[in-house]
Amino acid sequence: MSRVFASIVLALLLAPTTSAAQPPRELVQGQRIRVQSRCDILKAQVLRCPDTGYLWTYDGQLGAFEGDSLRIRTESGQPEFAIPARSITGVSVLDGSRGHLWAGAGLGLISGAVLGFAIGSMIEFCIFSCSAVPELGAIIGAPAGFLLGGLIGAAIRSDRWRLVSVDAHGIRVAPRLDTPGFTVSLTF
Repeated sequence: MSRVFASIVLALLLAPTTSAAQPPRELVQGQRIRVQSRCDILKAQVLRCPDTGYLWTYDGQLGAFEGDSLRIRTESGQPEFAIPARSITGVSVLDGSRGHLWAGAGLGLISGAVLGFAIGSMIEFCIFSCSAVPELGAIIGAPAGFLLGGLIGAAIRSDRWRLVSVDAHGIRVAPRLDTPGFTVSLTF
């Protein structure tokens, strides 16, 4: 029984897997990307690349990433234009969307409490004596605002962007076809 167990464990350890040091290919043709560049580009022409520290941002679909440029299409039906690779300071890929539940709930809580306080100060409440009770309005308005703000915040979605590396660092191992063995290539 121990020989079977050892064989299974050995097979699992030797099974080909993707190492944690080898991230999946991050830039795929056609995916939505956001590029920050030091160059101002208009209608596929580089207008200027000043060293002022100002960055231009371009959103669109990735056409191709070649050695000296990144090709992007900002709108469907428009031709791709090239951004010089030396001017790129950052590339982000679309990584889904996110809601704003807690931000909406927080704003709703504050708004509901303030609105409840204002309404409570204008309405007279008569049990033992007639007087305005703004605190009661705030106590009722705060949870109502919290719930309503949370629902509205969850319904509002925005894109989530993940910064990716555009450098082609890595080690690649491939089998040799002419003789037995393998080749190792290192890119910087």
